[in-house]
Amino acid sequence: ADAIEASAVVLATPAELCQVLEHRPSLYGALRCEALVCDELDLLMPSRKSSGAKVTRWQDRGDHPAEALAKLAAKRCGSSLQVLAGSATLDRASKTKLERALKGAPKVALPLPVVACDAGKSMVVKTKRAPGRPGNVRTTIAPKRVAHRSSTKADPVEGAAAALAALKPRVALVFVCGSSKLKVRAVAEDLGARVLNDALFPSSARSRRRNYATKSSNEKKALEAAEKSTDADKRAAVTRDAAEQLRADVIGATVEAPVVLVASEDRARGLDIAGVEAVLILGGPANADTFVHLSGRVDRDPLSLQSGPEPSV
Repeated sequence: ADAIEASAVVLATPAELCQVLEHRPSLYGALRCEALVCDELDLLMPSRKSSGAKVTRWQDRGDHPAEALAKLAAKRCGSSLQVLAGSATLDRASKTKLERALKGAPKVALPLPVVACDAGKSMVVKTKRAPGRPGNVRTTIAPKRVAHRSSTKADPVEGAAAALAALKPRVALVFVCGSSKLKVRAVAEDLGARVLNDALFPSSARSRRRNYATKSSNEKKALEAAEKSTDADKRAAVTRDAAEQLRADVIGATVEAPVVLVASEDRARGLDIAGVEAVLILGGPANADTFVHLSGRVDRDPLSLQSGPEPSV
């Protein structure tokens, strides 16, 4: 809470920020918001009502934390409030929820305008209708030059290995869907790849436990004691160093020494790794929105990659 009071920009998950405001009433009263940015709006304000326990005393029942924060921003805004919200799978219900939450802001003009980015006419809008369900329409935006391919092999891992051998990408992401019944770590071992979580978050509790899973009892106790004495700042430094190392590996990747990262399908949103030339999806994604975000990890900067190889999904 002290850090938030002294900051000009606050980056947090809505639930975490709601909890901070709940335990520091003075911060709630002193908040003056001039800009509100909501990334992945369809996840922050989904069409369904919040079914969990009430997060804060000042949050309306049934509201998701992001809705409560938007209402707070509207009430506590200064002379003006700037709002930017977006998602590759933005839907009408989420936009309506945000507009309803912002009604208290005097200078926010509703309805909010929808702006679609088209970088140099390199994007294409695709509209699909679900068979037998004429009302189910999904509109997505994707780079024109991304090639979508399918594997003919029955084994998803064999298909992924064959695709990597044929495409020869310098940087590739492999997403493992729950429907495939495969384990991320097993897939990474079979492909000779790296697990994304290990590469980005080596100091996480799960990664630390895995490091001493095969140790003896005394070695395990010694490692646990050493970890307890390590403060949060040191762990954060380890994570930052890991991110920098991964960035350096990606920049230096070649066809002969590619960087292949494996992750579960729920790790796609917000993941931005420059230079990804291929995305491999093992199994069927949970829904159409998940597929959009999985395939959207490739060709993140169409303007800078116009002369590069054709990216594939």
